[in-house]
Amino acid sequence: MDAYLKGALAGIAAAIVSAVIWAFVTVSTGYQLGIIAALVGGVVGFAVYAASGKATSSTRMIAALMAAVGIFFGIYLTVVASVVQYVTKAGAFDALLISLTSFQPAFFEIAASTLGPFDFLFAAIGVYFAYKYSVPADEPSLPQERFEPLEPAGEKKMKKK
Repeated sequence: MDAYLKGALAGIAAAIVSAVIWAFVTVSTGYQLGIIAALVGGVVGFAVYAASGKATSSTRMIAALMAAVGIFFGIYLTVVASVVQYVTKAGAFDALLISLTSFQPAFFEIAASTLGPFDFLFAAIGVYFAYKYSVPADEPSLPQERFEPLEPAGEKKMKKK
C-alpha cells in the first residue's frame, strides 16, 4: 500500500476518534475546550507521520487536511449532541450515539448561530499542530542545507592583498 494512502487513512481514523472523544468530553462536561482542537491536530499529525513513515510536504498537507476534517466533525458532533441532549434529556453517551447515527440537516442553522471567531481560531491552531507534528521532533521543519551559515558579527575575514 502506498505510504501516502496509509498516512491518509491513519489521519482520517485519528481525526474521527479524536472528534468523537472531543464531542463526548464537551457534551458530558458542558464546556467546549478549544485547546482540544490543538490536541486533535497533534494526534492527527502524529498518526499521519507514524503510518506513512515519511516527513514530506505532501504528508504534512494530508495531516493538515485530515485535522481540519476532524476538528469540524468534532464541532458538528458537539453541536448536534448538545441539542439532542437538551431536547431529549438523554445522557451524554446516548446523545452522542444519536448524533453519530443520524445526519441533522438543522446543523447548519444551529452552527451558524453558535460558531464564533474562537472556534475558527482554535481550528486554525489545530491545523497548524497537525502540520507541525507530522514530522519527527528531531527533524527540522525546513531543510537546513538551503541556508548558508552566518559569520559572527565583527569577525569578518580580511583578504590579504
